Amino acid sequence: MPTSGQKRIPSVGADVFSIALFLFATAVFWKLFVLGRLVIPGPNSLSADMYAQFYPKFVYGNVVLESGHFPLWNPYEYCGVPFLATLHNEPCYPFKLLIFWVFPPHLAIQVFIAFHIFLAAVFTYLFFRAIQLSRSASFLGALIWAFSESLAFLSIYHPHRFAAAAWLPFCLMSLHKLLKGEGILWSVLLAIGVAMEFLAGMPQMAISAFVFLVFYDIVFTVLSLASRERLNRKNLYKAHLLLVFSAILCVCLVAVQFLPFLELMSFSQRASGIEVLKQLTPDYLNPPSQLFLGSIAKDQTMRSPFFMGITSFILLLYAVFQSKRETKWFFIVAGLFTTAMSLGSSTPLHGLLHNFPPFKYDRFPMTWVYLYSFPIAGLAAIGLDYLKNDCAFRESLMPGRAFHLWRRDVLAPVILVGFAIIFAFSGGDGFETMVMGIVCILVALLILSRRQLVKEAITVLLIVAGLTIYSKQIAMWGDYIQLPKSGIEQLSAPTARPGINSFLENDKLSRVYSVIISLNGESLFSRVCLANGYEESLLLRRMQRIMQFYNWTPTERHAENWEKFVDNPNFINLMGTRLIYVPAYAIPFFRSHPERYAFLDGDRGYAALVNRQALPKCFLVNKSITIKDEDEIFDKIVNNEMMPSQEVLLEEDARETGPLAEPDAQEDIPEIVKYLPEEVVIKASPKAAAFLVLGDSHYPGWKAYDNDKETHIYQANYLFRAVYLPPGEHLVRFSYEPATFRWGLRISLAAWLFVAACLVRNFALFWRRKPEAQPLRQT
Repeated sequence: MPTSGQKRIPSVGADVFSIALFLFATAVFWKLFVLGRLVIPGPNSLSADMYAQFYPKFVYGNVVLESGHFPLWNPYEYCGVPFLATLHNEPCYPFKLLIFWVFPPHLAIQVFIAFHIFLAAVFTYLFFRAIQLSRSASFLGALIWAFSESLAFLSIYHPHRFAAAAWLPFCLMSLHKLLKGEGILWSVLLAIGVAMEFLAGMPQMAISAFVFLVFYDIVFTVLSLASRERLNRKNLYKAHLLLVFSAILCVCLVAVQFLPFLELMSFSQRASGIEVLKQLTPDYLNPPSQLFLGSIAKDQTMRSPFFMGITSFILLLYAVFQSKRETKWFFIVAGLFTTAMSLGSSTPLHGLLHNFPPFKYDRFPMTWVYLYSFPIAGLAAIGLDYLKNDCAFRESLMPGRAFHLWRRDVLAPVILVGFAIIFAFSGGDGFETMVMGIVCILVALLILSRRQLVKEAITVLLIVAGLTIYSKQIAMWGDYIQLPKSGIEQLSAPTARPGINSFLENDKLSRVYSVIISLNGESLFSRVCLANGYEESLLLRRMQRIMQFYNWTPTERHAENWEKFVDNPNFINLMGTRLIYVPAYAIPFFRSHPERYAFLDGDRGYAALVNRQALPKCFLVNKSITIKDEDEIFDKIVNNEMMPSQEVLLEEDARETGPLAEPDAQEDIPEIVKYLPEEVVIKASPKAAAFLVLGDSHYPGWKAYDNDKETHIYQANYLFRAVYLPPGEHLVRFSYEPATFRWGLRISLAAWLFVAACLVRNFALFWRRKPEAQPLRQT
């Protein structure tokens, strides 16, 4: 933003030193490389997302790519769901692909997290330096943002959130440079930054970044026109034309995923936001130590990120009420907006925006909670910069040079001793290890550094001490359970549940219904087809309705859901669910129907049951009924008003007019010749005209070929696919060929080639440019 005074001369060496400190800061993950141990907390209500959803799908996407195919479809959950269009799998995110290609899976997920912590810190530091903040203030702001609980701790369970959020300061820096008129290169870099946020698997973060960019653009434009050094209207007009270009280029860069994503959105159902005001209100009855250090008690997930330490808020107050920097207005507006949005439906702003796209697709306001710490970090950095440059403040504490000597020779040793005491008695080895390491490196390097660098680094040392001692950040990487490496490697092993292996070896195409989260995560590794799965944020609307009917994973407290599961088995049978894995307390519900279910095996509080009425993966039926109301079809199936093995419910009139077989004339059983994620080949020989029903999800992009001739796919039995077959021998091939992917791939390849050409051209011009004489520093 516009600033007054002499332009600062950048010191590359000092900035490199600060960035090197961030690299060292990520050494909090030193156990990753030395002992091969994990730093992700053990399985709990939050980490279940990591173990059962993100990690398996990260690995699966890379495995499919290495086999020479693009991961378009996932047939192993929910009767088949789109894989590429479900963004949080990150099938196109370059850094995920590279890290999981270089490192083994159990190590790659840790490197992925550590790398993005470093990336978030570096980008934040560079953005704060771009808006003319001092090195120590920029270092402080980057430390607050990258290692805040709302980002580093909560997002560690959701790596796609963390990866997307790390690019926010990069986008803001590119926008700042673009608005200052520094060339089209920053327009291209802005498009790359927003594209990376989208490809990182979190579209909500891309939306949030867009909101932040709009705020920054408005504040910059208003203040530029109002200041004495304002840019002329022509330059502003040119900058905003480049912004439009950036938006178009960004959409083209992500088209390979954006177009399939839009298609999936039209077939999914997003839940509304939740009211979290009660979770955000502090508990003032806590002991004073918890009030200052932050509560790490149970059910504090939403509340805890809002308290970022007394030191941060003291500096924030200096920035808001004392600093004359115009930059602060962006952070103030962004902070107020994120706070209001984080409260969900408790605030009128969220209630208003939630009626319009894209905000209405947010399930929870958690995305804004994660970003809440960024404007706080910016204001804290501005507050520190104000204190460093306010002579009256420094002289009120200690006149002249004596203040600096007192701060360096007295306070620094005291802080070091305090750190040592805290570290010795905390028993922790997370955030404290990182801070102690930074302090030791600072002390060692300051002896050999120049005086200006000493002043900057000592200031950072004091602020880090304040943040650590007087805020909850000391517990951010607290004393959680350290899992051995095998704790996550076991997910890559074949399913090791009692009785399941031997059963599936003889019937690999049958589906499994499981209430165990870890088994759902293993399905992608062991290639076990699940009737359900780990809950998807973009699950197909019809599949979601079926799972909600069965209450996803019924519990002991909801016995009526198990009764519904047993008494209304049509959908379970249509999915081809031969094996049902349930808790032991649910066995009595199934044993009441011995003609339907047989006990297979059981251990550790769970039981494996064989569903004797499950239909095969594909079968022929001799009767079709057309019902064009999907609700009526759903009710007819769940109320057992149809015979799935003898009739099929269609939502459109059959295009073929040939006579169907009689009920007892259909004796041939189809044979599945090939079953791959994007291709299914079936051999069938009906004696009379019939419908071939496949127990996989119906979705746009699937095509059917009967003896190499394309044929129409009907939406059958509410969720599944069916094709009409006349009498005779048929080789039916189902192939997933989404047009959205084909066109998106072409557009994205062209856009990335354009970006590569622009970057090469600009770097070539940069290296050919003659160095300009640098003005001497004033002493």
